[in-house]
Amino acid sequence: MKKKKAKSISQKAVIKTALSLLSAFILLCSAWIHKSPTPLAPSLGESAKFFSNQTGDNLELAYTSAIRKAKDSVILMIFSMTHPSVLQALREKSEEGVYVKVICDAKSCPHIIQKLGPKVDVVRRFGKGLMHLKILTIDGQECWIGSSNLTSESLLMHSNLVVAFQDASFTATMVNKALSLREYDKESEFSHQTFAIGGQTIGLSFLPDDKEGSLRIKELIRSAKKTIKIAMYTWTRYDMVKELIRAQKKGVQVEVVLDRNQAKGTSSKILELLQKEGIHTQLSTGTGLLHHKFMWIDDQVLEIGSANWTKAAFTQNDDCFLVIQPLNADQNDHLEKLWIAIKQNSK
Repeated sequence: MKKKKAKSISQKAVIKTALSLLSAFILLCSAWIHKSPTPLAPSLGESAKFFSNQTGDNLELAYTSAIRKAKDSVILMIFSMTHPSVLQALREKSEEGVYVKVICDAKSCPHIIQKLGPKVDVVRRFGKGLMHLKILTIDGQECWIGSSNLTSESLLMHSNLVVAFQDASFTATMVNKALSLREYDKESEFSHQTFAIGGQTIGLSFLPDDKEGSLRIKELIRSAKKTIKIAMYTWTRYDMVKELIRAQKKGVQVEVVLDRNQAKGTSSKILELLQKEGIHTQLSTGTGLLHHKFMWIDDQVLEIGSANWTKAAFTQNDDCFLVIQPLNADQNDHLEKLWIAIKQNSK
């Protein structure tokens, strides 16, 4: 009995120590990252800007600054949100009289109404799939979209990539999508759309609304001429792997980096197939999750969003992805730095 009790106390001590170290690490990250400049959305007419915490961009400050400058509206679709600064910024804006609406996953945000206060319009989504979108709009003009949730871990520790736009038409589509979502259903579906922003074409697919979403991604893979680089958190779809195998046989250089924990569990069969077919595959080694969901093709095309490459992402979840092309020099420079950082934190 004494041995069991001692073992239990020892386990609790280890857990307590681990949690303390994690909290200290997050505080250190937060202190360091607050010294960095504020990431700003592009000006009207400019092309999209890319930001990643893996390249030193302060995602926490990006989101809180965007929210705090809002004059008319803040509309947010998010899977999980616990970061105190983000919650405070949303609450303060609502108390200033700015319209603030939050659509979130019910299970991941159980106490969100109490945290945000009575003046924020909150929709907690219940359903068979996840409310997995990660989209922020400001004043119907500015839009932030990517793989990051608004938790301390996601903003400071986990690897994420976010894209910022300044375009009324594009942002209006995001707002309309948000307004269509109810607790248990949605008012309408949104077909695939394309936008011309800053000299680039932006393809937008909401899932599961776009029934050809997976086909669009496979067609992108087929279009590759030289290189395909993929960083993916969760991957269970074999059809994507088959397209990569075909691409590699055509002479395309294919590189894949997966989150190590998912690769040992949910994505294990995909990892096994990639390795069996000789596709260069690495697993993340960093402290946080490799939470990316992007594909970079020929230094010309970026596919990015909230959607993992799973069946649920394309058939059940509230999810989305963008296709941005042709990429400009600044965007490619950022992706090159990001890819180097990803590879340095993987093996």
